[in-house]
Amino acid sequence: DKVKSEEKKDDKDDIKIGNDAPLMYMAAVWDLWRNPKDPENDRLFTVSIITTDANKDVGFCHHRMPLLMTKENVDKWINV
Repeated sequence: DKVKSEEKKDDKDDIKIGNDAPLMYMAAVWDLWRNPKDPENDRLFTVSIITTDANKDVGFCHHRMPLLMTKENVDKWINV
């Protein structure tokens, strides 16, 4: 079993994915914010992972999960 419940903290279980798990591709969006007063020196990169309803494999620990993509769809997503 690749998903293991570890030490219980604050009524939630930490989840660990084993090293033998295949690489996962997650849909995300990013942006670069620049401070209008100092756009060259005051910048902030941000990222948000897009989520969806949890599938049966992870639904036991949370109702949402990252939107997973196949390797074949990564180039399409990046070039949108």
